[in-house]
Parts: sequence; structure tokens; C-alpha cells
Amino acid sequence: NGIDLSMYEPLPSQREARAALKIPAEKKMVLYVGGFYEWKGLNDAIEAARHTKGDILFYFVGGSKEDLMRATGESDIPESVYCAGHKAFREIPVWLAASDLLLTLGTKKNQYSYLHTSPMKSFEYMASRVPMLVSATPANREILTDKEALMYEPDDAKDLAEKVSYAFAHAREMEERAAHAFENVKRFSWDKRSKSIIEFMSKKICE
Repeated sequence: NGIDLSMYEPLPSQREARAALKIPAEKKMVLYVGGFYEWKGLNDAIEAARHTKGDILFYFVGGSKEDLMRATGESDIPESVYCAGHKAFREIPVWLAASDLLLTLGTKKNQYSYLHTSPMKSFEYMASRVPMLVSATPANREILTDKEALMYEPDDAKDLAEKVSYAFAHAREMEERAAHAFENVKRFSWDKRSKSIIEFMSKKICE
């Protein structure tokens, strides 16, 4: 996996992005981008939204409210949760720029989610310079450390909610993590990824 960094240079300001997307400027915004699948751990985000106080909104890009209910089995979606539907790939950087906190989920209940998935969103989030809150699964930790993202315990909605509150209470710390993530994601540009693959294949051919 990798990233086309040119898609994130430049990004609109948060105010510009929210105006374009018609998102209230005064609210705090947590964003999840990705598929609405049972193995993603989406239930934790919904439960965390129930327990998160203040003017914090949770936006889900990747499906409708009905899709979210189907994937999670939830029949009562909190008022602070908004489903934006499917969006074109070229629009995603604007959604990231509009956000205060970007969410990557993961669950112990599914082996693929816990050990093997490598979400493309992680690279996109890192390139956006927006702080990240990430499930501390071994799969996610292959790319991210505590230096780049705030981690929460998988399948622990209470910890997820607490970490959301922590992130907003420690803005400077989160900005430092986001800056570190941006520097680190440069290693994963498509150019560098392709060169490393070619070098690996060349060595194998010569062996």
C-alpha cells in the first residue's frame, strides 16, 4: 500500500473544507472513512458516540445510515452520528481537511481485522496532517506508533470515548503526532514503494 502525496498538496483550510461540505464550523468533528463491514469494529465508534459529551459530531463516509445499521445491527443511531454516503476518491482529502480527528478502527473479534488488514486510510490520514485516533491492533501498529497516533484499546468503546475527549483536551500533543505522521508517510509514496519493490525483485533475480 502507498499514497499519492500530490493529492494532499495543498489542502483547503478546515474552514474552507467545512464550508464546501456544509459542516458546522463551530462543532468538533471526528471522521471515519471506509467500508461499512461487520469486521471493521464500527459498533465501538457508535457506542463511543453515545458516551462522548459536548459538541462532538461523528461523521462516517462510506455508506448510508441504513448501511451502518445493517453492518452493526444497531437500530438506534445517536443523533451525533452522521452518515455522508459514498464519496468519490478525489473528494476524500476535503473531508479529511474538514476534520479535527480521524478514526481508524479494528477489532480482536476478526482475525483479518486484528492481524492482517492494512487500511489505505492510514496513509491518507497521515498525509492530511490531521490528528489520528487508531485501534491498537497489531495490523495497525505495523504502520503507526504512539508517535504518529493516539491509540485506543480494540473492542473497548469506553476507552475509545475517553481517548476522543483526551485528543480534544490535548490539541498541541495531537498536532505534534500529526506532524510526525506526515513526515513518516513520505516513506510510503508510490514512487518509493515501487522503487523498493524493484530493488527487492532485482536482488532476488541476481541470487
